Amino acid sequence: MRDSFPLVLVTLFSLFIALYWLTDDMNEQSQAPKKAELNVLVEQVKRTSFVPEITSYGRVQARIQGQVVSQIHGAVTYVSSGFYSGGFFKKGELLVSIDQRDYLADVEVANAGYLTAKQNYLQELARAKQAEVDWHRAQGNKQPPELVLRKPQLAAAEARLLSAEALLNKAKLNLERTQIKAPYDGHTLFKNVAIGQVVGNNSVLGEIYAIDAFEVRLPLSNEDLPFISLPSLTENISQVNLPSGKHFVTIESNLGQQELWQGELIRTEGAIDNASQQLHVVVIIRKPYANLADGQQPLKLGQYVTARFNGAQLNDVFVINPQAVYQNEFVYVVKDGQLVERKLDILWRNHKHAVVRSGLQDGDWLVVTPLGQVPDNVKVNSFTQIEPLNHQAKPKAVYP
Repeated sequence: MRDSFPLVLVTLFSLFIALYWLTDDMNEQSQAPKKAELNVLVEQVKRTSFVPEITSYGRVQARIQGQVVSQIHGAVTYVSSGFYSGGFFKKGELLVSIDQRDYLADVEVANAGYLTAKQNYLQELARAKQAEVDWHRAQGNKQPPELVLRKPQLAAAEARLLSAEALLNKAKLNLERTQIKAPYDGHTLFKNVAIGQVVGNNSVLGEIYAIDAFEVRLPLSNEDLPFISLPSLTENISQVNLPSGKHFVTIESNLGQQELWQGELIRTEGAIDNASQQLHVVVIIRKPYANLADGQQPLKLGQYVTARFNGAQLNDVFVINPQAVYQNEFVYVVKDGQLVERKLDILWRNHKHAVVRSGLQDGDWLVVTPLGQVPDNVKVNSFTQIEPLNHQAKPKAVYP
């Protein structure tokens, strides 16, 4: 009996341990898992008005640009100091001069021929008048024949006179072409001529462009077109009040330092670009070299610039941070302590703003904390309100 007592104790102890572990597992299984809780940042939204700033990029190009070409042959006797790469010149300024001596002689020869032809014509005209007088003296009021009035001879003399006059005008024109003058106020891209060089007809002497205005060709995405007042746009867009008058654009240059220029949208191209399938517009920058500020760099052809358009005003919309939008169609709001998904109707967006037409309500607490995949109706443990962005900043466009 005494020998079996320790065995009984060991057996009872083992049963106690097994019962403890069994009841502990049952307690763990009977406890329900806690629901996930989040701490988020929120922003209270409300309806407002908003003017979108639409951005595009392009390169500066000349409004008028062309080659300087000689129309005669001869030796170059003068090249203007403004007709060098980077040089400036005024309208009517002499750029290149070609030896005039041969052309002066041609004018004198042509003038002599003209004077001779004119003398012959006047003599023939006098003979015709005298023949008419002699006929009426002999024949009375009878109509004289054309041969008697020397009309064929007079017509031939007149033709010779006209031909001589044309030759004189051509000689004068060639003489005038020895002086190549600037057709406008401009800037020289390059020159291809030097003093003493003999040039021929259609020789390219250089290339110039006008400096009264520059142009920038800019693509516009299809999503931005309804919100810009285009010169060719005639349709009215719902909820969009298109501004009237001139279409001002801010041109931003970053060549060495940031500089702003005022441009004006003047026209749209007549066809969609085949490569990008976008509509291109043309912005003009008037007098780019006038009134330069101290230290301001002038615009250069081919320079890459940023254009910022003030779009049409959008009324009764919500303006939110685009980072709060998921898959470009929904956001999360906090309602009754839980996350609620809201599907949006987005009117316009860029990397700074998303303009929402419907899907939100005034006073909604919009979640701006980046979230991954979250289940429905997740409980929000706490949230912190942040100040909304200043969506009504003054536009950058410069108005006169």
